[in-house]
Amino acid sequence: NIHGDIIASNSIVSEHQNYILNKNWEFLFTSDYFFTSDEPVVVIPMNNIPVLPHEFLKYFRKILFPLNSHLLLKITHSQNGANNKCTEFREILSDELEAINQLIIKNSRENYFCEINNK
Repeated sequence: NIHGDIIASNSIVSEHQNYILNKNWEFLFTSDYFFTSDEPVVVIPMNNIPVLPHEFLKYFRKILFPLNSHLLLKITHSQNGANNKCTEFREILSDELEAINQLIIKNSRENYFCEINNK
């Protein structure tokens, strides 16, 4: 599990923490629902170029992380490439909620795990 390996390795965490901490953080809330799944975190790489799982901390453009069904953490690079760190709380618009939920569905379909019973 790449996520477990990243968390377990202090050197990886120390090396990469600023890739996330110095970005723009938005906490988006809704009275409706964000979809959740077994693989709910959506990572959109820079320039839509696929990256290896251990590289996503360096090369992401956007991370969407549902914290629960009403609250989502959105981490993005600033538009001009500078590390203009800011934190914002806002209610999400219905069209943006729909787009994020569609990304969560797509991500879940591409990253599902199941046990196959051969009996």
